[in-house]
Amino acid sequence: GPVLGWASMGVFLGCGEYFCVDPYFNPEILKAPAYKDAYLLNVYKDLSALYGQRMTFEEFLSRMGERVIIVREVLLESNLEGKFDLALSNSCIEHVFPLEETIARLHELTAPGGRFLHLVDFGNHQGTKSPFEGLYTVTPEERFAKNGRLVNLARGKDVLRIFKEAGFEAVLVPYCPFPEFYDETPIPYWTERYTAEELFLKTALIAGPVSG
Repeated sequence: GPVLGWASMGVFLGCGEYFCVDPYFNPEILKAPAYKDAYLLNVYKDLSALYGQRMTFEEFLSRMGERVIIVREVLLESNLEGKFDLALSNSCIEHVFPLEETIARLHELTAPGGRFLHLVDFGNHQGTKSPFEGLYTVTPEERFAKNGRLVNLARGKDVLRIFKEAGFEAVLVPYCPFPEFYDETPIPYWTERYTAEELFLKTALIAGPVSG
């Protein structure tokens, strides 16, 4: 993300290293005075209120500079090595192409017993009153041809299957259903593959491992 995603929390809670994988990351953001004096200071205050003041603000800034590694490549093209104990993403999975290969690579980089938490947004990302407007009146390929590959259109059960096939012990936790305001008629491509509950799930968590 533009301000390093979960890095501030990870560093505050003691991670040794935090890798931010974002091919579109703009490093100029980190040079802006408001990044340190407004954003990070407020984050530091919030985290201190939640978890106690584990370090001074100056130490927090120092650790952010030392422990956060920015990878400005897509995961499949990166040279990341080693095994990671925790993987997090927020509204990222739905934008990934190719999804199956990327999740398989993520599994290769996850340590045995490593934990993961991914918030997935299944809406159209276009700010419409119904987040599903325009999604279910055409096939995915027709949607890609008209609107480009903004989202991969994998639904919740697809993402869960892909994680499991890659070797993850994963569960899907529904978070926000959003059937309201949808006034279109889905074509058979969608209704024959998914229930209404699956089609109108706006956000969900993919998390694991289930045991341990």
